[in-house]
Amino acid sequence: MPKGFWVLDPKPKRFHVVETAAALFLGRGEYLTAFPSIDSAACSKLCPDSREPNSQIEFSRIPRLNNLSPDLRKMWISLVRTAKVTNLRFAVVFMFLLLAPSLGQAQIVSFGLSAGTPLNHLLTADNSQVATTGWYTFGPALRVRLPHGLGFDVDFLYKRLDFGFVSDPARAVVHRLELPLLLRYVFSGLPVRPWVHAGMSFNRVIAVDGANVCARGIFGEEFYCTGGKRVAELRHRHTHGPVLGAGLDFGWGRVRLAPELRVTRWVDRNFGTRESSLRSNLTQVELLLGFQF
Repeated sequence: MPKGFWVLDPKPKRFHVVETAAALFLGRGEYLTAFPSIDSAACSKLCPDSREPNSQIEFSRIPRLNNLSPDLRKMWISLVRTAKVTNLRFAVVFMFLLLAPSLGQAQIVSFGLSAGTPLNHLLTADNSQVATTGWYTFGPALRVRLPHGLGFDVDFLYKRLDFGFVSDPARAVVHRLELPLLLRYVFSGLPVRPWVHAGMSFNRVIAVDGANVCARGIFGEEFYCTGGKRVAELRHRHTHGPVLGAGLDFGWGRVRLAPELRVTRWVDRNFGTRESSLRSNLTQVELLLGFQF
């Protein structure tokens, strides 16, 4: 059994935000396994006895989650497990605080794909070093349409970055994932529906290929070397930042298209500092095209 299991208050319409966030941040929470609409009768059958704080409830036994389609249920479980593995605990809290109370009112839930290209460099290199940003980004997308022109967007985007020395043709390859959680507002009454959305994005460097960790700092920094020379410092394997985007939504046959301009401002750099010869840029601008089926 996972240690330190916790459950939301079973009383109707209650949602302990502070206790939920504290449980995740302190590492005492494993999964979000109860929703605010579960009544006392249902909880008496599902919730663990108070004398057994380490009991576990399976996802399939949660009524609110079990009513979803198999694909949507798998998507939520995958997102929760991804956030847990990557230590993005705040992402889990943020996602469920926004979406869980509204699942019952959702009009349309759709899956699709987001793909596009960064419009600026995500890495900067000085002196004898070189850095490039992959021209593409892509990943699965989830859209939940809510009443009053509101909606909730979740993307899971992959990006590739390369760096190395000018004198050496070999390059280290950085694989990074991003998880934007966004609240959308759609302007109605127009043939092509314009929209804006805002929220938070969370990234994580999942791997660095072509370079070896040659040293570690006292605060967990990892220094990467190629050819026996230090080339980069990974200071923050994961970070987060606010997101603002705007776009259009229109139909094309059975597919809905959503071109978008999105800006993210990271609070920390994955690589280096402002004075480093190789450093991540805090501002990220990208052009995306969403496909919803």
